[in-house]
Amino acid sequence: MLKNDGKKLSTSLKFLAKSSLVVLIGLLLSKLFNYIYRIVIARYFGAEEYGLFSLAVILFILFIAASSLGLSDGVLRFISFYRGKKQLGKINFIIKFSLATTLVSGILAGIILYLTSGMIAEKIVHNQGILIYLKVFSFLIPVSVLSNVLLYILRAHEKVKLYSFSMNIFQNFTKVFFLVLFVFIGLKFNPIIASFFLSAVLLLLLAFFLCKYKLPGVFIKRFISKKQKGQISRELFSYSWPFIFVGVISNIFYWTDSLVLGYFKSAFDVGIYNVAIPLASLLGIAPELFMQLFFPMISFEYSRKNFPLIREISKQIGKWIFIINLPLFYLTAFFPEVLINVLFGSEYLPAVNVLRMLSLGALIGTSFTISNSLLSMAGKSKLILLNFSIIAVFNLVLNILLAPKYGMNGTAFSTLLSFFLLTLIVTMQARKYTGILPFRRKMFRILIVSLILLVPALIIKSFFDLSLIAILVSFIVFLIAYAAMIYFSGCLDSNDLEVLGAVKRKLRDYKPLHKSLNISNNSS
Repeated sequence: MLKNDGKKLSTSLKFLAKSSLVVLIGLLLSKLFNYIYRIVIARYFGAEEYGLFSLAVILFILFIAASSLGLSDGVLRFISFYRGKKQLGKINFIIKFSLATTLVSGILAGIILYLTSGMIAEKIVHNQGILIYLKVFSFLIPVSVLSNVLLYILRAHEKVKLYSFSMNIFQNFTKVFFLVLFVFIGLKFNPIIASFFLSAVLLLLLAFFLCKYKLPGVFIKRFISKKQKGQISRELFSYSWPFIFVGVISNIFYWTDSLVLGYFKSAFDVGIYNVAIPLASLLGIAPELFMQLFFPMISFEYSRKNFPLIREISKQIGKWIFIINLPLFYLTAFFPEVLINVLFGSEYLPAVNVLRMLSLGALIGTSFTISNSLLSMAGKSKLILLNFSIIAVFNLVLNILLAPKYGMNGTAFSTLLSFFLLTLIVTMQARKYTGILPFRRKMFRILIVSLILLVPALIIKSFFDLSLIAILVSFIVFLIAYAAMIYFSGCLDSNDLEVLGAVKRKLRDYKPLHKSLNISNNSS
């Protein structure tokens, strides 16, 4: 890379690292609130009600994915792209066009869900208890679709702090707050539904006010010709329409295991199975730390044809995600009994092997997120649709074959194998169309270092019955040793060290403030 490109890489990586710290706080709080929400439902209302809620949310998300028309993804790419070209008029048109279009499609989707809720309850779920969930959720579809577009507008403008606060913290906190409140006061109407409904409405209001007051220019009317509007609309839909089906198919892919399990088994089995999903999703934290800014950043650079910078950023982010996810994978794959028993109770221990398989699938799938973003950056939305379509069919067939005989373990294995094939396909395609593989050679050295530390941990586990506190203490010791060995064994390159130096300097900047606060407190 040229010297100027090297400086820009350093600046971009520092920006990604600093923003990831903000996102990390948001994601940790999001996971915490989401776990509390699910734990309260699972423990207070029972496995069957938890299963009905899980199935209703799956169907709700599918309708949202279809009614969004893929425009959220289009908004994210094209606003980032036109920001790189400083074409504000086109950005303004995309925002207004997307909001108006998704409002209409969201209302239509809500009507369809409301009218078909009875058939879904009777013919698909075989449980009338889900009916009230579906009817209330149908009113939330236009609300949630508009929220998504507004939040993606914030993300496209690289307002990661606002996006993370709204999506990760505010939404999940309000759900927990209202659920606990309604249970405490003994609300006669279903507290789960009421908390979910209020949280969605408040999120829409917050997203609107953030866009209006933190991005004041986005709603200002700017003139562009009818010819330009027509061209932008065609380009936006040409890119976005595959995501109509990608959104639906990807959600079908991610939730096929629960849906098939619910069809062949029972809502009780779905409830048991679904305790493993949020725990396995811990491995999704690392990609989310960087993906919220990664895609708008590379789309911005793509508009300027800065391909060497995109390549280096992708490889570096792939390495960072791998470093973070290895310890989390070891925790969920080798100590699942303790996690499930303490968090959800012994009733849910049959999900132990499910958690192991889903965690492995999540680890494999981390490189998929980067490669898929590279394909999206290059405008390969139709290829992304083809990928998801093929794998979704494969996953569905495999689930149908394995679920009746092997139950939740069969569905988990189907998901694991499907994740592996999808990741392999998308990674090779990203290499073909962008020339980028999101890996560095030092990732193999990182794997060896982690395995050296894992072996004694497994030996200790085989001889002692460890409590949760012992597991947590051991995990903290493992993390400290893991970080030290990575640092001293040459796993880090110059980019890593420069970013670490920037983080250290940032932390040192807080010391004068801390001292000044102490001085002012003493003087008072």
